[in-house]
Amino acid sequence: MAMVITNHISLYFNDGNIILLAPQSPNHYIAFRVHRSILSKISTVFENLFSTPRVDEMETYEGIPLMYMVDGSDALQSLLHLVYHDVHLPLAQLDPCTLCSLQNILGLTEKYAIPCIGRKIVTQIEKGWPRTLRQWDELESRNYAVIELANGALDSQPDLEPPYPDELFPEPASAIRLARERNIPTILPAAFYHLSRLSIENDWGRADMQSEGVKNGCAAEWSLLTADDLRCLLTGQAKLSRAPREILNFRHDGEECPEVCFAEKRRELLMEIQETCIKSQDVLRVTRHYIEKKSYKDGICHLCTSRIRHDLATFRCMLWTLLPDFFSCQ
Repeated sequence: MAMVITNHISLYFNDGNIILLAPQSPNHYIAFRVHRSILSKISTVFENLFSTPRVDEMETYEGIPLMYMVDGSDALQSLLHLVYHDVHLPLAQLDPCTLCSLQNILGLTEKYAIPCIGRKIVTQIEKGWPRTLRQWDELESRNYAVIELANGALDSQPDLEPPYPDELFPEPASAIRLARERNIPTILPAAFYHLSRLSIENDWGRADMQSEGVKNGCAAEWSLLTADDLRCLLTGQAKLSRAPREILNFRHDGEECPEVCFAEKRRELLMEIQETCIKSQDVLRVTRHYIEKKSYKDGICHLCTSRIRHDLATFRCMLWTLLPDFFSCQ
């Protein structure tokens, strides 16, 4: 069967002086007409490729020297778009398909030694995953506000198309796989913690999020986890479940309160908080709920309320700093 060549619609420049021919399928190739000088400037690998063989010895296409590429046309197209158009990567919410594409692009930036683009991609990936507890809380507040508004709108307008939960929360399993393979450890703590909250029954490959609307939970591409990362996840979940008993410390429990306060009521509340944290899949959200609660049970004074909130905030900060250890992210 004869080889079919299609010129790329936006990466075929009239003044280009080299054709990169990349396979789209066994007999179909995409032609990228680009500039030697631009690619040589950002990549010593391309510079060396263009120096041999000599131009007058090269096969031509439409009168322009031709170079066959082994890289797939989709990956090469994405790389060249970044080189020429500086396009914004769609990384606000990362799904498995996006991360698979990024995996290929990062592979090309390493293969052709283009660290400037590689760093840009990594930076954008990191923006999708909070690196501090404050950033995590901001992301949670923003996303849950959208979900609550959407659910309220659905009650009055049942025909309204709801957003997918996964349009709000990044998909974690593919992010973990990418972080391991491309050495981006900074996103692992948040990605593992988010994954630890999800039910394994919500699988990206078979979950029909649209039929359940925003009231359904997020899904994960569980099949992307390696055996080692699955062990890291399970170990981290076990440590998180023990943390309320082993780390959560109400420093003033048992002390006499200088204000009018019922010690028994206070102990009941502390036990309630601890047990709720132990049972929850999302201890950061539970503790934040109790911190932001306007008031506790009757009989608990303002001073004790302030102390409890302070101890919970301290626990949350400590828990966040321990996530890399819990999930073996180092």
